Amino acid sequence: MIPLSHRGAKRVASVVVAIAMTWCACAPAFGATVGVRYLGSASNLGLKQPIVGMAATPTGRGYWLVAADGGIFTFGDARFYGSTGGRWLNRPIVGMAATPSGRGYWLVARDGGIFTFGDARFFGSTGAGAFGVMKGMAVTSNGGGYWLSNTAGQVFPFGNAPYYGDLYTLNASLLAPVVATAPKLRAVTIEGGVLELRSHAAIGSAGVPHAVPRLDGG
Repeated sequence: MIPLSHRGAKRVASVVVAIAMTWCACAPAFGATVGVRYLGSASNLGLKQPIVGMAATPTGRGYWLVAADGGIFTFGDARFYGSTGGRWLNRPIVGMAATPSGRGYWLVARDGGIFTFGDARFFGSTGAGAFGVMKGMAVTSNGGGYWLSNTAGQVFPFGNAPYYGDLYTLNASLLAPVVATAPKLRAVTIEGGVLELRSHAAIGSAGVPHAVPRLDGG
């Protein structure tokens, strides 16, 4: 093998980068991953608010995109069941999750407010905003509950969602904010504060338990 000069190596690297960038630009048209079909996007729809989350249908042949104002965009076999696109929100939407049947979905707002559509049921929320900035949610396998997570790494279970622990007490100042909730949670060895609400009445009268540090300085 003839060794490349420094200048030749730089030219080869530039060509490789150019090819990689071209592939990334074209990948959506061919399906970005083997076995995953590209069914469309909202990039050319003139969005009023940015897209902040998505969820797949149970078949894997469709998906929903949700914008910060709660606008819903459907692709493939995903059906539209409603949105908050025309409603005034206290805080913007930050994520969504689909029901196991694919006939409904939840939207979660930055303050933890929950909005249900289709066959999605309401099991509680942190909508008062005293528990930090929410960034994601995940649903239990039977759709009977869900978890919310905030940027500090706290996890809040509702309905039949069990609590396995969270990151908050590991280090309150994480190297990077937690930005999403995994679809499946595994048990961890750390313990942290958690709030669990199961009824509208409990939500309306809920204070801030001592086990859950307020993140607004209160």
